[in-house]
Parts: sequence; C-alpha cells; structure tokens
Amino acid sequence: MQMLVDIHVHLADSRISDPLVFIGAARAAGVGWLLGTATRSNEWDMLTALAARFPVCDCALGIHPWHADEWSVETAAKLQVLGCSPRVVAIGEIGLDFGARGGDKDRQLSCFEDQVMIARDAGKPVVLHVYKAWPVMRGVFKNAGLSTVGGVWHGFTGGPELAREALDVGLHVSFGGAVLETRNRRCRSAAAYVPEDRLLVESDGPDYPVYRDGAASSEAVSESGSVVDVYRTLADLRGVSVPRLAAAVARNAARLFGVELGTAE
Repeated sequence: MQMLVDIHVHLADSRISDPLVFIGAARAAGVGWLLGTATRSNEWDMLTALAARFPVCDCALGIHPWHADEWSVETAAKLQVLGCSPRVVAIGEIGLDFGARGGDKDRQLSCFEDQVMIARDAGKPVVLHVYKAWPVMRGVFKNAGLSTVGGVWHGFTGGPELAREALDVGLHVSFGGAVLETRNRRCRSAAAYVPEDRLLVESDGPDYPVYRDGAASSEAVSESGSVVDVYRTLADLRGVSVPRLAAAVARNAARLFGVELGTAE
C-alpha cells in the first residue's frame, strides 16, 4: 500500500501512555509520516523532542482556543523562537471555539490573532480548530493576509458549502473519524467534494472515537491505526483507489508543510 500520512495526532496527550509505542503502532499500520500537534504550551518540549528523535514525526506548536487563558508575553516569545525550527512545520492547533466549552471570546480572539501573526512571520501554515466561529475567523484571515502561508481546517465536519468557503480563503480541508459515521451525510458529501489537491487526512488521535459499521464503537478513543479506516472510507466516497488517495494526500502534506515525503504513486 502507498505510504499513509496522518496530519493530526496529539502525541503529548496524557491518554497516550507511551508516544513511542503509539508511533511504532502507527508505522506498523502503514503510516509513514505524522504530525504531532500541540494544544498547550506545556506540550511543546515533548513534541519537539519526539520530532528530533523520529524522522517520521514533525510537529505543530500552538495553544488551542480552550486554553487561551494560558497565552502570555512569555508563551508568545517562546513560540516565536520554536516556530523557526525546521521540525516545527506548522503553528497549531490554534483557532476559535464559540461553543459552550470555548470560554471568553475576546481572549480567544487575541490569542488566535497573535498566533496567526507568528505563523505569518515564520512562514509556517496554521492548523485550525473551528467551531461556531467561522465568519470571525475568515475575517482574521483576510486582515492578516494568511493566504501567503496557508493552513488546514482540521477535523472538518461541515457540508460542501462550508468546505467551499474554506477552500476560497486558501485552506486545505482535513477529514478524520467523522466520515466513518454513515449518518453524517453532509460531512461525507464534503469529503467527496473537496478537490484532490486540497484534501488531507487525520486520526486526531486520541480524540475521535473509533467508528465501526457506521456508528461509534465502545472504544473511548482512537488508536494509531484508525486513520487507515478513514483512508478506505474516503477512497470509497470519492470513487478512487486507496493508493491514489494516499499518494495525493502525501503530496498535499509535503507541499503544505514543506516536508520531504515519498509521494510517488
């Protein structure tokens, strides 16, 4: 099988008891490159250390909107320095979440805008969390000129119309376990709609539940190999082979994140 890439894994999450075992299991499942993604500043050192140790793992550093109250002058300064590292290939997971869990909107917006500027100055793409906040986020993009560095809407669950708006501002669109749920028709339609050269794939491990037979299983969190199921489902929805899909996703990841991947079909 063509090498698979997983563009969103929370390797520093406490639910992953041993990141080294997780990475090894992912490789055994066919994942040849993965992006370890941060949500808090106390994860940054672990992720950069893993990236330094394992060529198959690069990292994205940032502060998630749920933790926007951790943003400070000191964290901004540290991210500016780390963001220039060649193994830090993106700024993320950052974004806006205007749902009940998101917290103070003004604090989120300030944290997000600062990190967007750091990404732009470092020439790195952004990895985005978006929930009930897309119109505001789109405005930030236009004001910041973020199209020069690009980014990805991770864990996309919306329909084709929303995917079109994301594409129009220069984003890639990444799909994870949500496409495995047969009831999620709009998301599955979007997965078939997004152009091949803007499509990415993720496990979001360990956050997304594993889906079996179109419904969430009893397993609490996703495993390292669950991204294989996402590739198979996406290939079926798009009417292509898994090797063709995997080759396209690898090319997209290599281009967006500036990494060397074996992308030959």
